[in-house]
Amino acid sequence: MIDHDHPTIIFPDDNAMTVRQTDVPTVRLNTTRRWALYFSPDTELGHLGRQWLSHEFEPAAAWTSAPRRYGFHATLKAPFRLAPGFDLKTLIAAVSEWAAEQRPFEVPLCVQWLGDFLVLRPSPGVSVDALNRLAASAVERFDGFRAELSAAEMERRLAAPKSPLTAREVAFLDRWGYPYVFEAFRFHCTLTEALPSDRRLELFALAEKTFNRVLSKPVPIDQVALVEEPAPGAEFVRVRSFPLGMSVPGAVDSDCSLEPVA
Repeated sequence: MIDHDHPTIIFPDDNAMTVRQTDVPTVRLNTTRRWALYFSPDTELGHLGRQWLSHEFEPAAAWTSAPRRYGFHATLKAPFRLAPGFDLKTLIAAVSEWAAEQRPFEVPLCVQWLGDFLVLRPSPGVSVDALNRLAASAVERFDGFRAELSAAEMERRLAAPKSPLTAREVAFLDRWGYPYVFEAFRFHCTLTEALPSDRRLELFALAEKTFNRVLSKPVPIDQVALVEEPAPGAEFVRVRSFPLGMSVPGAVDSDCSLEPVA
């Protein structure tokens, strides 16, 4: 279920777009830019996740280049280009309204395997109904903002997975622009790319040592982040964070709005 459309970036300073409350209306969109909704906590967990994925964290750096450009996150609405007739201002307003309608909750997470990938996933036996509802709501609510996949994008999607998509996942891809939605959705924060068998025990132990302290309590799912891929292959950057269940006009990460996803 790990899709490395979720994953390396050269951060392009000359392409960076600073988004602040005062200049949102004048943003000129580039049709190569993509947007996504992530759970990307600005908490100790988020900071540890950013550290884990960084070039400087040498014990894992050789195995984090693919997920690094997406930042530490769990996907709620997969990356999409804006459809004609929509702009960033409208998208931000819609996300703010949607986020205010949601309710925060908590979920215990732990280090797990998802195929050959190390991830953070809900602990075994824990209900994921609230997570699934949140993601499904995001998929449906913002589908109208999504430009249709091009033939090349569709072909790449169909060819990308190591395991062929199921008929149901192909139908999701065709209808929603992404195969892993609704019953195919698996909430996860990716920690590595696919690992060879001789490195798995070592990195699993390292991940537990790194994250278990902050995972001793359930993780609050209390905000979502609108993120941007400024150009194809660029690192995803945070545009704004939106608290769940709160109407906060102009909820913005101020001058830090383009920091890498935490």
